[in-house]
Parts: sequence; structure tokens; C-alpha cells
Amino acid sequence: MKQIVLTCLAALCCTFVAHALENPGFETGNANGWYTPQAGVPGVVMHATYPHPNNGTLGTYFAYYSPGDFATTWCGQRTGTNLVASSKYRMIAWMSNGGSANGFLDIGYCSTPGDVSTFVSLSKLQYAIAEAWAPYTNEYEATAGVAGNELCVRFPPHTGNTGGVWLDQVSVEVVPEPMVAVIGALGVLALLRRR
Repeated sequence: MKQIVLTCLAALCCTFVAHALENPGFETGNANGWYTPQAGVPGVVMHATYPHPNNGTLGTYFAYYSPGDFATTWCGQRTGTNLVASSKYRMIAWMSNGGSANGFLDIGYCSTPGDVSTFVSLSKLQYAIAEAWAPYTNEYEATAGVAGNELCVRFPPHTGNTGGVWLDQVSVEVVPEPMVAVIGALGVLALLRRR
């Protein structure tokens, strides 16, 4: 019984609310669902054609940016979720070094509702990417000033890369407040105690 309670508590404390993205792993064989100002970017190819370490759980396809694409374009997506003040949002993307050492994750909002081309950045992180596929994360806590705007994510434009960046399995999560987890845990304890 004690083990069940501890397991439930651990699960509640680590629970995240995920928001569905369209085509998050590029498994349609194209970049459908992702807004980009430049047609054909990012490209989408098969893992089997360009294998890098740790790609075993990533599906058949991945997206890539070639050298030079970064300075002129980007891709992003709406989440259908409005930002709530003091809530934390996490963007996760698997990335691999296709010749470039840098990759970026950008969390923001659409200044015009429903229009990803009006993306406003709130939190942009840069990573030095390894060749082996690995998950990279960016987290942002919303302020009252941006509350009510639709949460959007993107891989932003930047300069300085001499090679490509490969992308796969993009996700967005809401990280629950600690108090929510505590209240949920107390509820589980109360239910188990009744038994």
C-alpha cells in the first residue's frame, strides 16, 4: 500500500500537460503543419538515408535546415493554448548536428491571433548540438503582460552556422505548479485512506 501511495505521489509531481502539435515528428514526410516564410524549408528526409546515433525511437523522417537557410527563414507552429500568467511552458525538440554546432529553441506568442508569421519571442535558447540525436529543452514562465496570447514555438532565424541542423519529435508541455501537484497528491492519499 505504501509503495502504491509513493508511486502515485511521484507520478503526480512529475505530470505535465502536453499540447498537441501538428506533424511534430515530420512523419508525414513533409513539413505540413509548420509555418515557414520560405517554401521548401525545412526539408524532410528519412533517418535511414542519413543515420546519426540515437535515432532508434524517432520514427522514419526528420526535418533539416541546410547552410544558409537560417539567416532567411524559420519554421514555427501555434499550439492552440493561451498563455496563463505564472504558468511554465516547456518546448522539447530532438536535434542532431548536420554540420552546424548551433541550434535554437524559441518560445513566444502570435501578436495577431492565429497568425504564426507575427511571432514574438519570449525565450530563445541556443545550444551546441552534438552529432548524436538528443532532446533539448527551453522553458518559459508567462508573465501577466503576455497572458491571453496564444503560445507558439519556433526554430528561429540566425546567422553564423556553416552546416545544417536536424530536427525531430517537437513537443510542448505545461509544467504544473508545485501546489497543483500537492493538492493532487493529497487527493490520492485521501482516496487510498478510505480503502
